[in-house]
Amino acid sequence: MAEMQDQLKRLTNQRKDKLWEILFAISCVTLFTLPIILNVSLYKDDFNRAYGGTLQWDTDGRIIGYLLYRIAHLGSARAVFDHPLGAIVCIPIMLLGGIFAYLLFQRKSLIWIGILSILLFGQPYFLENLSFSFDSPLMVLSTSICIAAAWICVSGEKPYLQAVSGSLVTIALLIYQPANNAFWIPVCVIAINSWGQTIKTGENNNPLVFSTRKLLFRCGLIQASSLAIYKIILTPFFKLNEYSNSVLSTLE
Repeated sequence: MAEMQDQLKRLTNQRKDKLWEILFAISCVTLFTLPIILNVSLYKDDFNRAYGGTLQWDTDGRIIGYLLYRIAHLGSARAVFDHPLGAIVCIPIMLLGGIFAYLLFQRKSLIWIGILSILLFGQPYFLENLSFSFDSPLMVLSTSICIAAAWICVSGEKPYLQAVSGSLVTIALLIYQPANNAFWIPVCVIAINSWGQTIKTGENNNPLVFSTRKLLFRCGLIQASSLAIYKIILTPFFKLNEYSNSVLSTLE
């Protein structure tokens, strides 16, 4: 917990001469999103939702995503997002994900916020899905939450921190399930890097607050418990559509 507080303190106490680094990070994400904002039209799913104005995420098992859109539309059951509002909404959320990745990998320069944001969201899968004006904010938000969960998992040994990390992973599943990879992949990268440093130097230079084995065990426990809560406890309350039921049947 103390290490997390120190990281946040260093982040918030940056000097004014670091302003250009902050502007660089913001510019990276904005310029990356700009072509999608300017040139990509609505996709099929967007046309269906724009024409019918309905919210369908609850039937996909994404009940928190559904709730967020109901709140954004002041309780209305109809979605009225116009292109490119979805992509514009993604910009600050992508920066938030970059901040959590910056804290997770313990970078010093703030330009890494922009670089890590691009590495997270600038790959082909997100380039395609950011063009979905309705779905993209949920995709980006869920990914950022998983990165935050990974940072909390790595940064402290206290049991309540692991409970918070697991809760965030479960919330991310209820927003957009495929973003779950953004939790365990960074943790595994950190574990592999820690092992590599130990093998290279022949000394225990582990920068973590606990061993890599313990880290992987905690990550696996958080992952398994979150999936179990989602599947066993929460799924029975979902009213899934025909498509979601067919996908679910292939996984069983």
